[in-house]
Amino acid sequence: MKHSVTSFSAWAISAMCACSPLVSLAQSTPAATPSAPVTVGDVRVIGSQTVPNDLMVDNTLVGGLSGIDYDAVDNSFVIVSDDRSDQQPARFYEAEIPISGNAIGPVKIDRAVTLLQANGEPYPNAEAGGNVPDPESVRIDPRSGNLFYTSEGSQKLLIDPFMAVAGTDGQYIAGPKTPDIFHMSADKLTGPRDNLVFEGLSFSADGTSLWLAMEGPLYQDGPTATADRGATSRITNVDRAGNVLGQFAYELDPIPGPTGAGYFGTGVTEILAIDDTRFLTIERALRATMASSATSSRFTRSTPQAPPTSNPNSG
Repeated sequence: MKHSVTSFSAWAISAMCACSPLVSLAQSTPAATPSAPVTVGDVRVIGSQTVPNDLMVDNTLVGGLSGIDYDAVDNSFVIVSDDRSDQQPARFYEAEIPISGNAIGPVKIDRAVTLLQANGEPYPNAEAGGNVPDPESVRIDPRSGNLFYTSEGSQKLLIDPFMAVAGTDGQYIAGPKTPDIFHMSADKLTGPRDNLVFEGLSFSADGTSLWLAMEGPLYQDGPTATADRGATSRITNVDRAGNVLGQFAYELDPIPGPTGAGYFGTGVTEILAIDDTRFLTIERALRATMASSATSSRFTRSTPQAPPTSNPNSG
């Protein structure tokens, strides 16, 4: 299908699957080229829907829903699962979600699509070994209609994070290179921490490049957030081949409560570019209880600071 570039809208969607809420920003691509600066009014949650944690679609367990994007051409959504091929091979879902100004209708999952590697095979799990995925964010290319998606990799397995391009049938199309600064290191002195990597992805406002949002700080950028202080993560602009075009520091909030009360972790989970220097982001913190973990999220209008290093390729 043909997708035209460029004015982008934000949908605030909250969906619950198992114990994991998904709150995300979706990018739409109506046919209009903005001639004036984009303004954003209030961002508000307009509703939520619960997806049963035992829902099966095309012989796959629907769960771990991590990233979502809106297709304005088909009035549908793509939703990527962060299943590391443990339940079933890594995949995304096509869905219908009716939305009005004050409500979200039932989520209808239409089909599951397996994401394939360059060799045409599904991604393996850790037991099988190889390039074990951890899909987190997905975006519809405003030019081609193909899907760009991210994987966090694994620091424990020394698997680098990556971005890949797939067709709507899941077939592998391309693999933009991962900048050197995001390669995993065994010594834990540089590079990403486990599970705090490419959590957010957005096309630039003109559709020519992409923005990658780190969930948490690189080792060389300092410690993770605590209740007393925040942390610094990175938002990186790359071209479609993965070459770094620019980078900003993003200041994370402190954890909103003491670890003794079950609070842990804070980070950026999604990003939407408004223009070259302004973004909508979702930043969330986790709180564990005896029964489950809950997520509190906040939307922010972000004007990033100067780069944390002079060389974003090397850190």
